[in-house]
Amino acid sequence: MINSLLEQEDLLPADDEKACTAVCVEISWNASDNRKEEYYVKIERISEDDWRTELEKLFQDISDQALNKDGDDGEPDLERDMRIKTAFQKLKCVYPFIKSLADLQAYKVKSLLEHSNVKDILGKSKNISEESREAFAAAIKPYIDSSTSKEEGSSGKAFAHWPLVKLVRLYVKSRILKDGIILVDLPGSMDTNAARGAIAEQYQKNLSVNCIVAPTARAASDKPAQDLLGKVAQRTLQLDNRFSADHLCFIVSKTDSSLTMSRYIRTHPELEEILAGEFAKEKELKDKLDQANDILEAKQQSQQANKKLAAELQSQMKKLNVQFKKGAGAGSGRARGKKR
Repeated sequence: MINSLLEQEDLLPADDEKACTAVCVEISWNASDNRKEEYYVKIERISEDDWRTELEKLFQDISDQALNKDGDDGEPDLERDMRIKTAFQKLKCVYPFIKSLADLQAYKVKSLLEHSNVKDILGKSKNISEESREAFAAAIKPYIDSSTSKEEGSSGKAFAHWPLVKLVRLYVKSRILKDGIILVDLPGSMDTNAARGAIAEQYQKNLSVNCIVAPTARAASDKPAQDLLGKVAQRTLQLDNRFSADHLCFIVSKTDSSLTMSRYIRTHPELEEILAGEFAKEKELKDKLDQANDILEAKQQSQQANKKLAAELQSQMKKLNVQFKKGAGAGSGRARGKKR
């Protein structure tokens, strides 16, 4: 949908089967006149200290879990278990050779920080500029979605970069951005990966307008959309006094593929009265179009008939021409015979 708003097909990663956005992406107007910077991005990575803190917290939570350090009432610490799940989902993306928590026991925080996948990139921004949209889209994809790639110039292996990306700032020349609006693409809050869902929820407080998207087929009852709307309303908008039409936008998508106009109007009678004038204009235009089609069809039929008649006349002329030549030849022969 954001690609459509930008009028830039396939600029941001898109997929028909799975979630694509794994990080926060801000899209702004590109004021550069340099053709080589027609598309420009600045990728901000988390610092080494931030990554160290995440790793240390994970190791501490795993240690506490192993020692059965639960709550005061002896109940399992569910918040800690969720922290472990979320943190490990991120860790195994960066270190794909670590498949389980049992595998992680063979490593220390220091060795993970010194690994070639992260050693030379933590805390460093990366800028990419391209003249071609296709080349640019391919270059930024590994830093926005959950796909894996090897960092250029690194001795490390291919891995998913999104856990190490703090923010992606994208600059393009799209009309919708020209007056200063900044579009933000966030991971879905219903993402099966809890870590990516947490990124979206944390960033939402920075938004001026929250857009809730649901497909047309189930816009009124789509559970993810309702759940997202509930979180936004209760945790952010109401607390900030922003639960209003000025700060909340509900977007119905895929209207071209799943909405039957006639059925929708039948089930919403009030629309028929509101759109009566438009329907009258539509009928008038349709009648004129039908008349024009009838005239065109009649002319086409007339042209076909004329072509057929012309072909018949041409055939008859050819036959007459042949007969004429034969008759002229015979007459010339008789004349020569009489002279002798």
